[in-house]
Amino acid sequence: MTSISPELESSLSPFVGCFMVDGKRYAYDVNTNAILSVEPELFAVLVDLVRGGEHPAELPGQCDLELLRRLGFFSSHRPRAVREACVKCFARDSKTKLRHVVLELTQECNQRCTYCPYSPLDTTRRSHSARSMNWATAQAGIDLLLDNSSASELPALGFYGGEPFLEWPLLRKSIEYARVRTKGRALHIAVTTNGTRVTEESARFLAQRDVAVLVSLDGPAEVHDRFRRLRRSRQSAYAHSIEGLRLLRSAYGGKGIRRIRINAVCGPWTDFGRLQSFFEHPPAELEGLAYRLSTVSHPNLEVLMGVAGYSGDIAPVRQGLVELESEWRDSLAKADIDVKRGSFLRALFEDEMIRLHKRSTEPLGEKIGLMGMCVPGVEKVYVDADGRLLPCERVSEAFAIGNVAQGGFDISLWERLMQPIVSFCRERCIDCIFCRLCSGCLTSFVDTEGRFSPRALEAECARQKAQCADKLVRYVRAVTSNSACFDYMKDFVLS
Repeated sequence: MTSISPELESSLSPFVGCFMVDGKRYAYDVNTNAILSVEPELFAVLVDLVRGGEHPAELPGQCDLELLRRLGFFSSHRPRAVREACVKCFARDSKTKLRHVVLELTQECNQRCTYCPYSPLDTTRRSHSARSMNWATAQAGIDLLLDNSSASELPALGFYGGEPFLEWPLLRKSIEYARVRTKGRALHIAVTTNGTRVTEESARFLAQRDVAVLVSLDGPAEVHDRFRRLRRSRQSAYAHSIEGLRLLRSAYGGKGIRRIRINAVCGPWTDFGRLQSFFEHPPAELEGLAYRLSTVSHPNLEVLMGVAGYSGDIAPVRQGLVELESEWRDSLAKADIDVKRGSFLRALFEDEMIRLHKRSTEPLGEKIGLMGMCVPGVEKVYVDADGRLLPCERVSEAFAIGNVAQGGFDISLWERLMQPIVSFCRERCIDCIFCRLCSGCLTSFVDTEGRFSPRALEAECARQKAQCADKLVRYVRAVTSNSACFDYMKDFVLS
């Protein structure tokens, strides 16, 4: 038996989470951000301590808790506070570190997609309207980015809607202005589109100015057209998007197609096996294009599915996803994952693993961030058609933190937005074992009217805890099958 030092006896319980995977015992040590495989004796002691039990006077001979604590593991240290909404920091950083500005050229769209966040089925955000941005507002938005991003290595300018190609003259003028203003300075320009309004002339213009294009395409025609529909036509939205992609490919040519990407929106209805077949054996228009899979954002998925006419049993879909995850783990175990990002399995499962694998190894400090969320107005800002500055395109005008035509950021509005989030996190986050793994988002903190809601924030907190626990289990299963399975990520840069 091993004696326990007085220091250990009087200390608080270790800041650690204990869990089991496939019969094996693990501990997630918050202070070091390490995931450790532990012996049964030590696991039993840790579980007892976490549950509030007293430190035993003696430990089994194979239990080296004291040694591990001397090496820095299983410390009882907790953060003392969350980072406050630092007005001075925001005032400083928003003038030098602005990284991404997105312009809402119009709130009109030529499609009426069932799951669109701006449809009447989603009351948390604005609806489609005929409002469009004028040139003075667009110019001011571009100037906001270029004048306040001196500390950003590669500032990004995005164009959004509605459908931005409905305002093609404004889109063209904005891109030309941004390229002239930068005078050789690095600037990433991107446009998000449904692809249905692309012309030969517009595709050529974008290609010549090295503009990245993200085209929405959810899969084969029958999948895409179930939720994405043209507003004033019964024609296939898929067919029009595919034609737009054909024109873009022709204009960008050879290596240029790396600037074209596909975004496929997925939901509970998504048959991932079918989607895998589509992207691994794509039509000619998609051959060689990169793609990403995104999750639908909607407050009521059951209503959404009913309106879309979906009445299928999703149990087989869920089982198919489980089978794909098993296939993914087998690929990791065999080290045959496509390192060139060409694998559908990577697109489906990898993102949640990257941040966990590349997590910081710095010791936990005295203060922690706000549920992992970005700082509104620094990482990104969305300029709506009327010039209001929003944290991103996914929140309502109730979250405005200024107006580009009225002096830019309003610090009082920013502080008012941040304070309830800080208060919530101050009460809950400093003792949460997932405080370093959480990735909450402002868009999840709203009620059905699009306003900040403590209840919604509480629900997001619970969801984050469940997701973090699930990610830990998935990660451990992967590295247990092959300890080097994520080595290919070493050069990845987290944005």
